[in-house]
Amino acid sequence: MSELVSTRISVEVAAIDKEIEIQTKTLNEMKNEVYLLVRDRSDGKNFTEEKRERLKFLQDKLREMGDAIKTLGTRKQETAIELKKKKSAKPAVLGTAHQSVVMEINGVRLALKQAYSNATFEVTKNEFIHTKNI
Repeated sequence: MSELVSTRISVEVAAIDKEIEIQTKTLNEMKNEVYLLVRDRSDGKNFTEEKRERLKFLQDKLREMGDAIKTLGTRKQETAIELKKKKSAKPAVLGTAHQSVVMEINGVRLALKQAYSNATFEVTKNEFIHTKNI
């Protein structure tokens, strides 16, 4: 994998982490405000129409932000999986890998049907691919 692709994916994961952190902080601040408004409503003191509207607005925003944070978490997992796939092993045979040798890369196994000399193996979409080394 090129270092550039690896760096790009790592930067993307870091950006997602930062966004999750920011949204979680905002979410917690909103929860505190909701708590105060609910407490005011329970006490029955000075619970104006403005406070009622603010409470409804915040409750709706909390649901939206919770969903947004879940979506970011999913995107982070998918990006981390992409990074792992990009970093998958690529064994190189410098001599000869003989027929019937069993190779396994990232859980995908293959029994060689012929001998390979000076070849590099990798798994793409659960299939083995070999290239001739120069």
